[in-house]
Amino acid sequence: MPTPTIFHLGALAGATSLTAARIKEIRTLGFSGLIVSLPDLACITPQPALVERVAKLARLCHSEELVLLCELELFNLDPSHPLVAAQPELFALRPSFSGGIVDPRQRDRPQGRALLRTERPIAAVVEFWAEVIGVLRRAGCGGFCLRQSGGLGPALCARLIADAGKTLWIADATAQDWARMLQLRGCGFDHVLGSLPWWDYRHSWFVEEHALLSRIAPVMSHVESWQKLPPLRTQARCARLAVAALAGVGLLLPAGFVGMSEAEDRQQQLLACIRAANRYVSETGATRRRLSQRTGPCAPVLLEAERRQACFSSWYELFLRSLTTDKRKHGTLRAVIEELPRITAMGFDVLYLPPIHPIGHTNRKGANNTVNAKPGEPGSSYAIGSAQGGHDAIHPELGSFEDFQALLAACRDYGIEFALDFAIQCSPDHPWLKEHPGWFDYRPDGSIKYAENPPKKYEDIVNLDFYKPDACPALWLGNGRPYAIWRVTPARET
Repeated sequence: MPTPTIFHLGALAGATSLTAARIKEIRTLGFSGLIVSLPDLACITPQPALVERVAKLARLCHSEELVLLCELELFNLDPSHPLVAAQPELFALRPSFSGGIVDPRQRDRPQGRALLRTERPIAAVVEFWAEVIGVLRRAGCGGFCLRQSGGLGPALCARLIADAGKTLWIADATAQDWARMLQLRGCGFDHVLGSLPWWDYRHSWFVEEHALLSRIAPVMSHVESWQKLPPLRTQARCARLAVAALAGVGLLLPAGFVGMSEAEDRQQQLLACIRAANRYVSETGATRRRLSQRTGPCAPVLLEAERRQACFSSWYELFLRSLTTDKRKHGTLRAVIEELPRITAMGFDVLYLPPIHPIGHTNRKGANNTVNAKPGEPGSSYAIGSAQGGHDAIHPELGSFEDFQALLAACRDYGIEFALDFAIQCSPDHPWLKEHPGWFDYRPDGSIKYAENPPKKYEDIVNLDFYKPDACPALWLGNGRPYAIWRVTPARET
């Protein structure tokens, strides 16, 4: 068969009224084949009525040099299917509840679906479906499309394809696990159906799927699923056809894609697009399509991009003022540089420092969170702000901005990122209390409220109120200034 351009008629029951004139119309649109879906309970041999309906449809197709294909469901069967009844150990029953009252005295028809377990010996399954396929082939069926093909496993597919002889085989990859689909490589499929009907023309998964499925067989474009409505507007349908023709080695188009057009002139436009798509696919069928994700002229698109460490990273937190052998002195930013080889050797890729700003004196906490600090005790690094500066300054005993830049440069040399804790809270000595007293909360007696997390009390910290009249938007912009300083420096704040 040349490059397949196939018209999907839907279920076999709906195709029995198909006339020779309708077959001729389908042929003039450029299709080379028709496909019908056979329900699993219909595929029970021998069944003369089914065979006769398939044979009649095959004769109509052959009169216009069209190939008839049958779509089969081998993986997901009705629990009352004779194959399930004969080989229950080969299936996993997925029951469903009808919602009615259950009467345990009544033996009801089993509900749910029976899923094939391909890890079990499948000789009986091969024998059953080989007989069904043989009967359908003798009735005039020239090809088969296997639904949920990823669940069938390579052994079953390879045996059926090898036993069927010269027949067109299509694997439907819709909603299938990609790893399972890859197992079908080398089974003998002529084509594989992709998931174009569910693509939004933006996300890269379609390109990834196309590349993966191409390793199994040439990818046919599934223009639209026959189980869902096509786009309402004719222009959108023509666009879908164009993408399908460019992306696929072959087309599969459902009957519903042609109907329900907006007007007669639009209907003729759609039919012309179908002819053009089929003609293009037929003329370029020998060329395998290779898709790639590219950028180009388009409407502006807002993108949010993160570094690899945003997905997963290991953070090392370090209180740098403790990085000293002399309790009378602070550790320094320069001292941290000497620790970087040790930190990176442990596998960490982010160095995380608590606030490095000046610390207030009022109500300063002592060692081990004692209420009163002794002379010389540095206080909590989270009680930010003093006469030496606030969130835009560095504690002078830790170092200077030049030392900070040197630490950042060393981190880059060791391939480690730097994160800084940007705590939006103040000590009572923070410059903002004098410059912007309206940014803070006060008690009825006029004294400032300190931070609390009952039963804990933090008398050395006062909280900002972002929603006070004086604070919005001035406080928001005020916080932006020091944040921008550390961004430009640059450091990563948390």
